Amino acid sequence: MGNSFLDFLKHRGLLRQRRSAEGDNDLEFREVLGAIALRHGMLTPEQVDEVLLMADQQRPFHLIALELGFLNEQQINRLQKCQLLEEALQIGVGAILAEQLEPQVMLRELNAYFESADTQGIAGE
Repeated sequence: MGNSFLDFLKHRGLLRQRRSAEGDNDLEFREVLGAIALRHGMLTPEQVDEVLLMADQQRPFHLIALELGFLNEQQINRLQKCQLLEEALQIGVGAILAEQLEPQVMLRELNAYFESADTQGIAGE
């Protein structure tokens, strides 16, 4: 996948390069695809468990869910876009609360991010 919204904001000079003590940026967040699908009723807990038992680095969650017929390509693409949107919103809210961005700026940049090449063609990755 392309750069995160956090990287996008840093590249545009809108966020400071602040790091937490653990070395991970304290504004980063990404919910796993299976959790999003489960939360929205697209998968059952049993289906998520079955996919997780088979998932590894060579065969990620979304490919196994597709192979098993639990999700189709359009659903996976939408889930990945929602995953990206949820992550970007969490980063944006964190930046607003940390007084690094104004809400209007965050919304403008969120729109620019989703229009950028970094967020296109997600399902193919």
